[in-house]
Amino acid sequence: MKTVRIGVIGVVAAGFLGLGLQGCFAKQPPPECSVQMATYWVQLKETSRSAGCAAGFGYEAMQLGMQRFHPPYTTDFRAGMRSSILVDMVNGYDVDPVSGLPASPFGTTPRTDPAGEAGDVVLATLDAFPTDGICKMSGFTGGVQNFQDEGPGFPATTVKTEWSEMNVYSTAPVPGTAFNGKLKYSESASNCSIDYTANGFWPVIGCAIDEDCDPSENPDGGLYDGGARDPSFSGSGTPPTWNGGPYNKPHCNTTQFVCEPYPGVDLSTLK
Repeated sequence: MKTVRIGVIGVVAAGFLGLGLQGCFAKQPPPECSVQMATYWVQLKETSRSAGCAAGFGYEAMQLGMQRFHPPYTTDFRAGMRSSILVDMVNGYDVDPVSGLPASPFGTTPRTDPAGEAGDVVLATLDAFPTDGICKMSGFTGGVQNFQDEGPGFPATTVKTEWSEMNVYSTAPVPGTAFNGKLKYSESASNCSIDYTANGFWPVIGCAIDEDCDPSENPDGGLYDGGARDPSFSGSGTPPTWNGGPYNKPHCNTTQFVCEPYPGVDLSTLK
């Protein structure tokens, strides 16, 4: 009887061991598609424009807030987005076309939309799971403001930000922290429309010199490139994927004063 008991125990133990080993080597399910619930910095590159656009007008960058959610009583994945361009217009800020940031910190005359500010929110359907590391967004709605006449220099106009072909990267090294897509910006008053390619990355980290973007800690601070770097005990906070190797650190865009991935790094290849 003792031999039988030992045999049974051995079989059971072997069974549990097999299950444990199977769990160790089983393929992990793909992560759900997600976005970072914070602000992305978006670099814009113009591809075409209409004849109605004033010379020199256009945007080189913008900020974009994103959030993923489930509509009530559904299992659908949705994403909501708000761009700094429309938000700043509603709040009365002059937007610098080069930096994409408000040019007047205290604002000018606020533009008002009779329908309210809800139009600046873009809603879209987000894939539930990534395919080859990409989560596609589709079915975009919103991104429209119908501004009324606010006096000289503020003619009534409809401003649109129309997104398309938007892909969010969802992998272990890039967990929803980067995306690319296309943006069409248009204003009815001037009959101007501009098409852009957009590349967004998270997080937004301010800087004055390249060393402000260094992910390595530097508790002593010091002078670099003629500028002073504050002591840092945890580094800049830029993700490891922004590095182009051990000697190619993220750099500071000194026009927009924002840290950017090393120029040679293509985030889309990390999927």
